[in-house]
Amino acid sequence: MKQAYIFLIFFFLTVNLFSQVWVEQNQPPPPRPLKAVSVVNSRVVWACGDSGTVLYTSNGGVNWQYIGGGVIGNNPVFCITGIDSLAAICAVNTNIAFILKTTDKGFSWQPSFIQPNGFINDIEMISPVMGFAYGNPVGGRWTLLRTINGGQTFDSTGLYLPQAGSETGLPNAMFASGNNIFFGTNNFRIYRSTNGGVNWNFSIIGGQNTNSITFNGLAGFAVGDLCYTTTNSGLIWTQVSGLPGAGVFKTISNSGQYFWYGRGTQIFYSSNNGVNFALQYNSPLAGVYQHLAFTISATDNILSTIRGWGVTNNGAISNYTDTEVGLEPMNNQVPSSFKLYQNYPNPFNPVTNIKYQIVNNNTDVKLNIFDITGKDIAVLINRKQDAGNYHILFNFEKFPSGVYFCRLQAGDFSETQKMILLK
Repeated sequence: MKQAYIFLIFFFLTVNLFSQVWVEQNQPPPPRPLKAVSVVNSRVVWACGDSGTVLYTSNGGVNWQYIGGGVIGNNPVFCITGIDSLAAICAVNTNIAFILKTTDKGFSWQPSFIQPNGFINDIEMISPVMGFAYGNPVGGRWTLLRTINGGQTFDSTGLYLPQAGSETGLPNAMFASGNNIFFGTNNFRIYRSTNGGVNWNFSIIGGQNTNSITFNGLAGFAVGDLCYTTTNSGLIWTQVSGLPGAGVFKTISNSGQYFWYGRGTQIFYSSNNGVNFALQYNSPLAGVYQHLAFTISATDNILSTIRGWGVTNNGAISNYTDTEVGLEPMNNQVPSSFKLYQNYPNPFNPVTNIKYQIVNNNTDVKLNIFDITGKDIAVLINRKQDAGNYHILFNFEKFPSGVYFCRLQAGDFSETQKMILLK
C-alpha cells in the first residue's frame, strides 16, 4: 500500500508539473502591438490593439482572424470585453472616445457611446446585460458609465465622481464584480465603489500609477509602479515588496486562488492566493505583457482545466493550459483522525479549495454542498476511498452569492464547514 501511495504522488506531481504549459500562438500577419484580451470561455477569445486591431478565435486559439475595420478604421483599440461567441464591446480613442459593440462576430460595429475629448480606459461586463465603463475625466468629473442592455447603450445617470487635480485613468485598470467596482489612476489613488458606482471613496497608495486590479473574494491585488494587496475588499491596501521580476507591473489576473502577473517579458505565478509568486514563463518573442486573462473549464463544477491568454506590445499571443486533476491525494501521510478543513480561501469567488482526510482504507465517503436552506446542490464525492489527505477545487460560478455548507461523511464520521461566496 505504501508503494501504491508513492506511485500516486509521483503521478499527480508529474501531471501537475507538466500540465502547466505556456505556448505561443500564431497571429495572422502582420503582427501588431496588442493591448488587451478578453476570454468568454475556453474556445472564444477576443483581443485588441493598435492600427484598428480586433482579433477573434472560436477554437481556443488554433486560428485567429482580424475582424476590425469599419468604424474602427485604423485607430487603436484600447480595451475589449467579450460577451459571447458573437458579441463584444470595445473602446476606440482618437480625439473622440467611442464605445462600439458588435453582435455579428466583428463584421460590423455600432456606437454605444460617443464623447468628444474623452478617453475610455476599460469596459467590464458583470453579466450579459449589466456592465460598467470608466474613462478619463472630462469637464472636471470622471467618465463613469453603466449599461443595463448588454452594451447597446451606456450612460452616466446617477454616477458622479469629481476629478482630483489633473488625474487620469489607465487602460484596463478596472475591476468589477457585482456592485463592487475598483479603478486605478495616475494619481496615487485607487477608487472604490460598493454600490454599483453611486458612491465612491479612495485609498492612497505609494505607486503613482495603478495599471491593473483583480480580486478573489476579499483578497485582491493592485499593481503598477508597485504592488499592493488587500484582504478586506480594498478598505486597506498594503505594499508587497520583494516580488520576483524587474520593472513596472503591467497586468495581474487570477482564476480563483491562482494568480498571475506580467512584468516585462515574464509571467509570474502563485497557486496560494498570492502568498508566494515564482517565474512561470519568459516570452521567447521579447514582448512586454500588456494584459492577462483566464477562464475555468469545469465538469460538474469540479475544476478540470484553466486556460489563459497573455498579449504583448509586439503582437505576441501566449496561451496557457493547466489541466488540473479535480480530486487528488496531497501526500503519502496516513492521518490519525478524520477531518474536514475550512475551505480556502473563504470568502471566495468563484473557486475554493476543500481539503479533507480519511483514516481507514475502503471508507464510504460523501462530500456534499448545501445552500442556506439545506438544499443539497452538489455531490462532490460519493464513493469508497482509501486512507489519505485529499483536496478538491469546486467552482461556484453558476451559484449566487451567499452562505453555503460543505459536509463530509466518512463511515460514522460527519463534519460540516460554513463557506461564504462573494461575487
